[in-house]
Amino acid sequence: MNLQIQVMDRLEEVEALRAAWNRLDQGVVFRSLDWVTTWWQHYQRSRRERLHVVVVRDVSRPIDSQVLAIAPWYAEATRARGTVLRWLGSGEVCSDHLTVLCDGEEQRRVAKCLASYLAEADDWNRLELDAIDDQDTMMQLVADELQDHDCRLMRRPEGQYWAIDLPATWDEFLAMQSKSHRKQLRRTDSRVLASGLATWHTVTNTEELNSAWPMFVELHQRRRNSLGERGCFASPRFASFHAAVAHKLLANDQLRLGWVEMDGEPLAVEYHFASPQTIYAYQAGLDPDRVDQNPGRLSCISAIKQAIEGGHKTFDLLRGDETYKAHWRAKPSHTYRLRVLARSHSSNWLAQTADLAETMAGAVKASLRPLVSPTPTTH
Repeated sequence: MNLQIQVMDRLEEVEALRAAWNRLDQGVVFRSLDWVTTWWQHYQRSRRERLHVVVVRDVSRPIDSQVLAIAPWYAEATRARGTVLRWLGSGEVCSDHLTVLCDGEEQRRVAKCLASYLAEADDWNRLELDAIDDQDTMMQLVADELQDHDCRLMRRPEGQYWAIDLPATWDEFLAMQSKSHRKQLRRTDSRVLASGLATWHTVTNTEELNSAWPMFVELHQRRRNSLGERGCFASPRFASFHAAVAHKLLANDQLRLGWVEMDGEPLAVEYHFASPQTIYAYQAGLDPDRVDQNPGRLSCISAIKQAIEGGHKTFDLLRGDETYKAHWRAKPSHTYRLRVLARSHSSNWLAQTADLAETMAGAVKASLRPLVSPTPTTH
C-alpha cells in the first residue's frame, strides 16, 4: 500500500511535524500541536510515561505531503493494565474533539494500516481513549478494523457536548430563543451594554494578556469557591499549562479572552478558543458578590455577538449537561469512550482485572448519583 508507520517518542521529532500537523488538525484547538505538546510538557509525571505519537506516511508521495495521519498518543506503563495508550491532552484539562488526525480522503486506507500496526505491535496492552465524538468517522473506521483483527473492544457512552448553530446576525440569534429568554436578552443588552453602563473588552496583545490573566484566574476561582468547589486553577499543573498555552494561542489568533467591565471593575470573564468556523467556550469566571447584575448573561451576550460578527458558524459549549446550554438553544451531541485490548494473553489477563475494577467503580458512582446535586455553572 506504500504506507509506513513511524512511532515518535521524542518531543523534537513531534515538533518537526508542525507543517503536517497544522494541515490535519482542521483548526480544532484541542488537536493542535501547540496544545498537545504544551500539555505534555506540563503533565508528563514520570518516566513511566512516554510519547507514542503514531505517524502514517505514504512514501510514494512527495516528501512534504507524505504524512497522511497522526495518532496523538502517549504511553503509560501501569501495573494493573500494562502499557496503556491515551490521548495527549486527556485528564483534567478536558480536551474535546480529539481524534486520529487524518486526511479525509485517506481515512479508510489509514484505518486499515493503523489497525494492522496495532494488532501486530507488542509495545502496548490497552487503548483508553475518552470523549470521542459519536459522529467521528475516522475513529469508527479504526474501531471496526481493530475488531476485524480480533482485538477486544468496549465502547461506552460518556456524556454530551453542546453547540449553538450561529446565524448571520444577532437579531436572527434572538429569534431562535424562547419568548421569555429573548425578552431578557434584549432588555439586558439595551439597558446595560448598548447604554454603555457595561463594556466588553478583549485581549489583543501580550501586554493585555499578561494584565488580564490574573483577573480571569481570580474571578474563576472566586466563583467556584463561592459554590463550594475547589476551582480548576487550584491544580498547579492546570494553572501552569493554561498560562503557557494561552500565549501560544494568542500568537496564532486562536485565543478569545474577553471580559465585561462595570463601574471600572471586571464583572465577568470568558476564556474561549477560536478556529475559522467555531468558537470553543472553555471556561468563565464572575464576581460572586455581584450576581444580581447578571454577569454571566452579560458576558454570554458579548461573546456570542463577537462570534457572530467574526463570521463563526458554531459556538461550542463543549462537554457537560449544564442547564443553561439548552436554554441558549445549544444542541447536544453524544460522546463515548473506547477501550481496546491487544490480542496477547497477558493483555487479556490484565484487562480482566482492570475491567472488574472499572465496573465496580461505575456501580459505586451510579449508586451515589441520586445523592449528588448537579454542579452549578457560571452562566
